[in-house]
Amino acid sequence: MKVRLILILLFSNIGIYAQNYSKPELQEIQKELKYKIETMTDSLKKIETILSKIKKDSIIETINEDEFIVEMIKEAKIRDEPNTYDVILKNIPKGEKVKIIGISEKKGFYQACYENECGYLSDIYFNKNLEFQDWSKAVTIKLENEKKLEEEAKYQKRLKAYKKEQDELINKYGRSTYDKLKAGKIWIGMTKEQCKISIGEPSKVNRDVGSWGTHEQWIYSNSDLYLYFENGKLTSFQD
Repeated sequence: MKVRLILILLFSNIGIYAQNYSKPELQEIQKELKYKIETMTDSLKKIETILSKIKKDSIIETINEDEFIVEMIKEAKIRDEPNTYDVILKNIPKGEKVKIIGISEKKGFYQACYENECGYLSDIYFNKNLEFQDWSKAVTIKLENEKKLEEEAKYQKRLKAYKKEQDELINKYGRSTYDKLKAGKIWIGMTKEQCKISIGEPSKVNRDVGSWGTHEQWIYSNSDLYLYFENGKLTSFQD
């Protein structure tokens, strides 16, 4: 509004006093006005962008447990699952207000509550006006951000566990042996624990126990690999 008022005043004054200026002066004024208009237009766009962001942030901040109230434009049904033919939990008369509490993974359905019943509501029963669309987008952004944070937390947890395991194995076996284990190598003299670290758990174990000690055969079905242990040490293998 302020920008428009300034422009109106500028053009009004020019219209009144234009005859008092020479052509070069008018051209200079024209050039200056173009610059001011471009500057004001650019400033206006920046303000609109900021206002749009403020509006979006405001919507996100004012979400009350991801709830939004909608009015039924025709008789509606809350169902047990997000499916048009699923069990009906509640019939809702036209004109009644329903609380939307979340967005279903299945397109076109929302988690909703009416009276004491909660289930899934199809979006064919209510108008998705601009305010609802803004709310829906804000909830989606919020859920996506939460999901990203959750995934990042899981990744950091896995990374921490891997680093801890790595440090423990290096301290126990040394860097050279650790590198061979992580490369999936096997060699005579390995312990059973080292074999599990290197190539994983066997599909089957056959064990013989006698006066000589314990003999084990480990079978890896997927790779047709056979390992043979004597008293916990790898003595031979067949692939």
